[in-house]
Amino acid sequence: MKATKDSYKCVYKPDDTYSYPKVPANLLRKKDQEYFENWEITGSRDCDKQGKSKFPLTMWLKDNLMPALMELSQRLATQLGKKIHVRGQWDNATPHRESGLLSLTGELFGEHGWEWTMQPANTPLSNVMDTAIFPALAKVGTALQGIMNGGRYLQCEKIWEVLEKAWNEYPEDKIARAFVHHAQVAAAIFECNGGDDFVKERNGLSFGVRKVCRPYYGDNDTGEEDSLDLSSLAPRQLADAKGVVVEEIFDGVDIDNAAVKKLKYDLPDMQQYNISEYLSYNELDLIAGDPEAVDYDNMTEEEKDRYDEFVEACYAKCDEEGQLT
Repeated sequence: MKATKDSYKCVYKPDDTYSYPKVPANLLRKKDQEYFENWEITGSRDCDKQGKSKFPLTMWLKDNLMPALMELSQRLATQLGKKIHVRGQWDNATPHRESGLLSLTGELFGEHGWEWTMQPANTPLSNVMDTAIFPALAKVGTALQGIMNGGRYLQCEKIWEVLEKAWNEYPEDKIARAFVHHAQVAAAIFECNGGDDFVKERNGLSFGVRKVCRPYYGDNDTGEEDSLDLSSLAPRQLADAKGVVVEEIFDGVDIDNAAVKKLKYDLPDMQQYNISEYLSYNELDLIAGDPEAVDYDNMTEEEKDRYDEFVEACYAKCDEEGQLT
């Protein structure tokens, strides 16, 4: 919001009276200066019955999220030569379940064959943000609060400044590790038949992710320990890791006397399940809808059998949706 006039801080006197001295040192907001105003977050309503402004997520979805996702997917498709499929997920907070927002989300994502789902109720562990990113940013934000504001409570503008700095400076390789951790959470839930008994175990959320993840610095990363010359005078951002490479070393494998490094849970064997019951047509089409994009002749027999199952499931789902329409 823009300030409509100059405003000044309240100053208390020894006799408990107060005033608002109109001096430059006491200036709180200058006319036309932008400042934060607290708005309630809603699904699609932009105001209440009294006309008070709200923050509709539909506006954020159209004006911020979709353009950013489109730019990112197009850039990655060009760099990698691959079709990009976006999967979105959020929790069951009241604004997220609003019918107008869900309808718009389905429409915008559906145009590109993308998927948007709700996370299972009461399972924050199934959401990368809830499990890893938000707690990490909270710790960073608390540290910055102490550095930038002496540990004192922060107002809206300062909170935004701290959180934006925390997010912009958070290492991308740690974000990448969060997704490796997320895959282990999914495998652990599968191992517990949909439950969360693994959380109750000693070090139940420790999956060995740090041991197997090596920082990845970009196209010139050869995988060797000296792939990045940290002694160079290159700008700091060139030394930032872009992601991680997972390198597991199993029992019985001796590579230069390397210690065993392995994730706690193996990927579950899903061959006993009917693929078409768990994946949408868009997902199946991404995997098996373009035979020319697959090097079928160089697959192992096991890989061919599995790929054929995806193709059959894709055709079955196509027939099923054709009958529905």
